[in-house]
Amino acid sequence: MPGPNDFFQFAAGVRGFIELISIFLIIPLLFGLAWTITGVLRKSKELSMLFSYVTWTIPLMILLSVFVFGKYARTFARETVIKSLNGQIEIIEMAKESTGFYPKELPNGNSSGIIGIGDVNYEAKNDSFKLKFTQNLFIGFNFEIISYVKYNEKSVFDKMKQNGNQQELTETFDPNWKYWIFD
Repeated sequence: MPGPNDFFQFAAGVRGFIELISIFLIIPLLFGLAWTITGVLRKSKELSMLFSYVTWTIPLMILLSVFVFGKYARTFARETVIKSLNGQIEIIEMAKESTGFYPKELPNGNSSGIIGIGDVNYEAKNDSFKLKFTQNLFIGFNFEIISYVKYNEKSVFDKMKQNGNQQELTETFDPNWKYWIFD
């Protein structure tokens, strides 16, 4: 969700709580399915059949919204931050051309501009710079690390693959940005 990322910890806590609670919805879902199947096999036409449908459809909708639609929300958040940072990358490159070195800090601050994503990590060196931000995936147990690498520095990702410390690198819509899941 776009907004100040000062609420990052609070938003991550709320999201983690909802994900944790949604796991326990599997119990009423299974109970409701069993109740519905039993009623259908008995060809019951009682009012309780309506309640049996509700008992499993509502938890199913909540589980789908948390785990399936959460993927799309994470993709939206990741792409929004990347698009925002691409504008800052242009400013960083112009500063390098005019002054001969990369700025010490991000020109527009290190806020991601997304409530669910923390600050952007920017590290400037003499001849290059790194941009990186993280995004929680599931109750704080694992998260995505999204990183920027210029075209001529692709060997950084190749070295990471050789070390085998993380899962496969995943492409984004921008060839200079990749992410991997760390748990």
